[in-house]
Amino acid sequence: MSGLAATSPDRSSGPDIHPARTARQAGRRGDARAMDWIPQDVIRVAPSGLRVDREAQAWSTLLALRRRAWLIILLAVLGAAAAGVALAVLDRTYMAEALIQVDFGREQPASVAQSAAGVQIDPSALVEDEARLIRSRAVARGVIERLALDKDAAFAPRETFLSRLTAPFATEQESSNRARADAIAVALLKGLTVKNDTRSYLIAVSYSSTDPDRSARLANAFAEEYLRARIDASIEAAERTRDWLAMQVRDARDAAARAEDAISAFHTQNGLLEASPQGGGVDQGQLRDAMVQRGDATLARIAEESRLKRAHEAIAAGFAPSVPDQAEAGMMQRLVEAQAAAKAAVNDARIAYGARHPNVERATAALAEAQMRLDVETKRILAGIETGVAAARATEATLTQQVDRLQGSLIRTTLLEAKLRSLQADASALRERAQTLTESFERARALSELRTTTAKVVLPAQATTVPSGPNPPMIIAGGILGAIGCGVVSALLLERRDTGFRSASELADGGVRCLGSLPEIAPRAPPVEKALFSESVRQIAATAGLLGPPASPQVVMVTSVEPREGKSVLMVALARCLADAGQRVLAIDASPAAAGETLADEKATLERLLEGERSLPEAPEPASRVRVVRRASGLGGGQELFGGAFDGLIQKARRHYDAILVEAPPISLVADALILGRSADAVVLAVRWRKTRRAAVAECLERLTQSSVDVVGVVLSRVNDHEGRRGHDAKGRSIYFRRHADPVSLS
Repeated sequence: MSGLAATSPDRSSGPDIHPARTARQAGRRGDARAMDWIPQDVIRVAPSGLRVDREAQAWSTLLALRRRAWLIILLAVLGAAAAGVALAVLDRTYMAEALIQVDFGREQPASVAQSAAGVQIDPSALVEDEARLIRSRAVARGVIERLALDKDAAFAPRETFLSRLTAPFATEQESSNRARADAIAVALLKGLTVKNDTRSYLIAVSYSSTDPDRSARLANAFAEEYLRARIDASIEAAERTRDWLAMQVRDARDAAARAEDAISAFHTQNGLLEASPQGGGVDQGQLRDAMVQRGDATLARIAEESRLKRAHEAIAAGFAPSVPDQAEAGMMQRLVEAQAAAKAAVNDARIAYGARHPNVERATAALAEAQMRLDVETKRILAGIETGVAAARATEATLTQQVDRLQGSLIRTTLLEAKLRSLQADASALRERAQTLTESFERARALSELRTTTAKVVLPAQATTVPSGPNPPMIIAGGILGAIGCGVVSALLLERRDTGFRSASELADGGVRCLGSLPEIAPRAPPVEKALFSESVRQIAATAGLLGPPASPQVVMVTSVEPREGKSVLMVALARCLADAGQRVLAIDASPAAAGETLADEKATLERLLEGERSLPEAPEPASRVRVVRRASGLGGGQELFGGAFDGLIQKARRHYDAILVEAPPISLVADALILGRSADAVVLAVRWRKTRRAAVAECLERLTQSSVDVVGVVLSRVNDHEGRRGHDAKGRSIYFRRHADPVSLS
């Protein structure tokens, strides 16, 4: 589809080269250059990116505001008028201001507990708290009582419809006291303004009313009532602190007495009068001596066990065990030597006499006796060593028990001393706390008897004759700006309701080729508007390629999306334009005839031509180059009309006419346009300016594309030239046509 890509964005750049349609159109006209007339899309380098999108959105928003400028201006004028009325109705107000300085350098009664706990508070937060206290309803009630404002008619609560309804259900006390006081307090607080600076300790108390003297009196009354409330709060806080400290002193003294009693009971129960400075009531020297003795016993046991082990190893190896006693060692040595001599005698006898000789037997008996004496002595020595080992072990066990007993005694004594020291430390801390609380109590009792405050009035309010309100510039500016804001919002909301196309750029943004715009013209329009209309038609025809060489499209179908979109006016205008250009034009009105409509010449209808009852009208003379053929049937005749006979009629008309214009019914309602479009060289779609929905246009273009119909472009019809163009553009066009158009075109 050349020049149009409403439903397929990838076809928006570059010419359409559909081979089937190209061949069909070339064969239909019998011209080798059949496709030369098709307008080629201009390759445009479109900027892209987030910045371009935002610029486009901003520009469209500005254009929308310009189109609705009359609404914004009207609302701005109304806002200025409303501001003027408000200035005329509102009463003048006078403001009086009193300054209060807060001094946090003084010691506050309520800060005793805070200073003890080490709490740090931001002074600016404290000043803000003081400002809130001035704005409180309690201070307002104090001002009412101080100045007897409940008897002042200016602050008397007005009886409303709601109060009359709830009066029967309220008690006498509520209606006479609390409700009335609350209403007066609310009315009084409306004129109060309290400001504080976070960089200083000053609080500004301002009051506005219609009387300057009353403003000064009320501002000073609020400041004085705040100081009185601050003094009362300070005294009350000091009294609470005093009472709390008295209770804490009593509790601390009781706790200290209980701690002393616990220490006395501990002395009596454990017999420990005082804890030793180094810890432990048992003689630690005894424990050290016992541990040394146990170490010596352990070494002795180890030595005896080693001696016993060596004796067993020596006996197992056939040697005599070592004996520390010299006498026993000499005896053991003689027994070993006797055993060795007996063994030598046995060996000598066996060698000399043989194995069974009596001398051998006597020598063997002597060896057995020597061996027996050696064994007896060895057992005796081993028994002695084992006895020493047992004695060493017993000594070690005894000393170990003694060390354990001494250690247990030392641990118990240490625990008792630690507990005693803990009790003594607790008692000392309780005594010190009781002393500190007693001093704080005495200080709080002294402060509770003083009527001091941390604030003072440094500058009382004075009456002024210069009104503080209303502020005319602010009210007028606020009214105008508010009205302009409402106008902008209203204009944007109204623009969001507009879903149609306004300009060729919007069609191009959607990938749709725009042939031009057709202004809406009245039957008795001025000559300048008629000239503008004619020139717009020429531009459409030239853009569509209808005013080109003979290779231009010969059969053009004009259709629309919906009825009453200006396709008939467009077709008539194109027919006249082509006729004025010297072309022979055949105009076929293929739209269904209205019910009950009769044609002036019923014989020259489209149905008669297709049935062969009438021949194709001859080409018109140069003076009148347009021939018109209309359809006489309604909606039901389209299926029978548009077939092979219609294609034959078009082929005959190609030989006699330079241009054939076919007006088809709306695409969204009737399918005839999809059928007729296949017989046309080009299709022009009329879209009503600002009315036809974009979704409907896209849907119709999609249908034409699916039906293999070539759409040359879209024409914005019934355009309001003054709204569709900028004011200076429309004015410039009118001036140009008045200056350069010839008298004939303007007549």
